[in-house]
Amino acid sequence: MRRSRSLGSVEFDPEIERTLRRLRKEHREAVMAGDNENAEIQRALRDYATPTLAGITSSIRTPPI
Repeated sequence: MRRSRSLGSVEFDPEIERTLRRLRKEHREAVMAGDNENAEIQRALRDYATPTLAGITSSIRTPPI
């Protein structure tokens, strides 16, 4: 199957695992140091859907005695 666009040639990397480990380490260090302005904290999808308890008060009222 042909692609609609050509991506060009990519240089062969015989140590792809080592390169990937190095790139991840550099990225992690940049995030920890705050050097990367575009780095965002990775959040799981459930973190966006889970309600937070900040500012929520109980809606149960005690009956007057």
